[in-house]
Amino acid sequence: MTALNPPLIPLETDILLWINQHHSPFLDAFMYMISNPGAWVFVVAVLLYYLFAKKPWQEGFLVLLAIGLCILICDQLSSHLAKPIFARPRPTHTEGIENLIHVVYNYVGGPYGFFSGHASNFFACATILALTVRRFTHSLMLYLLVFLVAYSRMYLGVHYLSDILTGMFIGISVGVGIHYLKEYLRKRISPLCYKSSKDIFQAEYKVWLISLIAFLPILIGYSWQVARIIKRLG
Repeated sequence: MTALNPPLIPLETDILLWINQHHSPFLDAFMYMISNPGAWVFVVAVLLYYLFAKKPWQEGFLVLLAIGLCILICDQLSSHLAKPIFARPRPTHTEGIENLIHVVYNYVGGPYGFFSGHASNFFACATILALTVRRFTHSLMLYLLVFLVAYSRMYLGVHYLSDILTGMFIGISVGVGIHYLKEYLRKRISPLCYKSSKDIFQAEYKVWLISLIAFLPILIGYSWQVARIIKRLG
């Protein structure tokens, strides 16, 4: 099967190289870590507590199920459908610019990049949580964090802007669709279905919000330490 290989947006390579080449040891550490799902263990642990604390288990289970479905669908669409069909090389694998890319910690990603699985997964999960909790500050923090994840993929040189924008669009679309499926199921299995999810997830909301706010400075501090250690070793 012939790869479709969608064309790049005008100036897309220039935008990518501008972002990638404005680097520093601190930014290398920060962007690499925020892009790594392992760095989110603290946030995930607090989220699990938040979903089930002082609420019917059905409420937390449905949100967890919705997040799981989002990850499954976005991963299948990105890794097993779009990337093999479009077969557009990542910048780190594109002849002519691969030698211009500042590679961070030898990370170059797989061969194909359209569309970004990180962008679709993170934006889908953020959309589920934003539509469930329905608080402005919460939504602002969520989308700030997942935007930084999306930006990090360009900083690391593994995605073009169109990879990211497509992933964001698909992620938000999947998140909205799964949210309505969750609400449909909620009306049938939750003992508090007569209440809004905003009211139910008010319990322990401050704990969850504080964890989101704290995550960024913690990651920044840790990145500084990593950058200092690497500088000493170098």
